[in-house]
Amino acid sequence: MLLATATATATATAMLMAAAADSKSLPAAPIGNSGEWITSEDYPPEALRDRAEGTTAILFEIAIDGTVGNCVVVGSSGSPLLDATACAVFSARAKYHPSTDEDGKPIVSSGTRRIVWHVPGPPTEGYPINPGHQSIQFEVSETGAVENCKVTTSPAISPAIASQTQKICDRYSSQRIRIFRKPDGTPIRKTVIMSQQIEIKDGGDTAKQP
Repeated sequence: MLLATATATATATAMLMAAAADSKSLPAAPIGNSGEWITSEDYPPEALRDRAEGTTAILFEIAIDGTVGNCVVVGSSGSPLLDATACAVFSARAKYHPSTDEDGKPIVSSGTRRIVWHVPGPPTEGYPINPGHQSIQFEVSETGAVENCKVTTSPAISPAIASQTQKICDRYSSQRIRIFRKPDGTPIRKTVIMSQQIEIKDGGDTAKQP
């Protein structure tokens, strides 16, 4: 009986392997060196000046002719300019051998990519600091989990500073906060808002101590 079972299993395995060999289904594959599709030469001048950095995660569609379209950002670098550049440049340069179905016909598929933005070299003029306002807002659930964390910044805030603030928000999202409770001890959801006002004054222009 065991011999019969082993023989049947071996036959089934052989049939599956033969079917797989006959199938012409293939995933999409990049044409050329995909590492050269986006380089440091593509750094937006404004982001380079502000030394904005981060990682942009994108989701895109690969058409039957291998071109890329419908790019969306699924993970922000903290800089809208870097995120927009990632999708624009990648969509313009990326080229794939399209996915194929079991009959070998090209089909539409999707792909993901992470673009790491890192400013080369040391700061030449230092990090810019502009006056403005920014805040971090998140909710603390009844279990102490941090949810819906978001950063709000005024347009004048340097992208480099905004990017660092976004990283703080990301860190909070991976932590737990002491649970807020009603007077009777029942856990309650709360919204936490932390604000920062950035002002620039002339040297020595500080508040006088009483």
